[in-house]
Amino acid sequence: PASPPGWRRWSVRPMSNRPSSARRRRRRRRWARRLGFVADAAFEAGSLRALDAWSGVVAYAFQIYFDFSGYSDMAIGLALLFNIRLPLNFNSPYKARDIQDFWRRWHITLSHFLTTYIYIPLGGNRKGKVRTYVNIFIIFLVSGIWHGAGWTFLIWGVMHGLASIICRYWKLAGFKMNSILAWIVTFLFVHFAWVFFRALSFGDAIAVLKAMLGFNGIGLPGGLARVFTDLDNSWFTSFPFQAHSVELLVTLVIGLLIAWFAKNSTEIMYETKRNLAMAVFAAALLFYSVMQLQQVSEFLYFNF
Repeated sequence: PASPPGWRRWSVRPMSNRPSSARRRRRRRRWARRLGFVADAAFEAGSLRALDAWSGVVAYAFQIYFDFSGYSDMAIGLALLFNIRLPLNFNSPYKARDIQDFWRRWHITLSHFLTTYIYIPLGGNRKGKVRTYVNIFIIFLVSGIWHGAGWTFLIWGVMHGLASIICRYWKLAGFKMNSILAWIVTFLFVHFAWVFFRALSFGDAIAVLKAMLGFNGIGLPGGLARVFTDLDNSWFTSFPFQAHSVELLVTLVIGLLIAWFAKNSTEIMYETKRNLAMAVFAAALLFYSVMQLQQVSEFLYFNF
């Protein structure tokens, strides 16, 4: 008998000489740990200003990406050792230029599962526009509930469902947006939605959103007080992150550069040429990773 549709992309193929994605996985997991401290401190702080609120939300956005994407790379790489090819699960999602493109890049296996077993059986796009929009909303509602039985996850799913409906209507109506502006809008929306995904309660999410929008003041890193001595002390804020302003800024900038411009694991696996230098680099990373095994590292997506 034929295999279920969701299994089509799971296959065993002859091994090639392409390296696994373990190198990228190790680097992403290290960045996830570092960013996790910033995100946790921001969402647990009693009062935030715009600067530290945005720092915490951006840190969480990259923490969950590097953590989950790194884990997926690890699974793909380990499977290749046994001559098994697992399907791609992440494809540079923060490069997306609309929310539909984002979900074609983020947690691809979940999107494929929901499409195959919920969206298509409900009728997909075969029963008119209104029914199509309802079906889209349902799969994102289910996705929110799947992540957790809480109002914050439900709101996160509703936000993405409504955004996907608007995006589909926008495209069908023939509207267009500048690619850079479209990327900015998508990137910001995903971050606002992450607030509800991360917050422990609806009230906490609203408090962080208000801080992001400047209701509690903007704030400047406290270290700048020594440089701009003429400014009032109320302009400055102390980050609740137990990290220096420069270190925090550099960490976030590097995370942004990796997510926006670096090749993802699949691109490296298929496009990068193998040579002696890469072999030595991979061996050095493997040795470093083995030496780090004694450290405790939280896997963020284990909660889901």
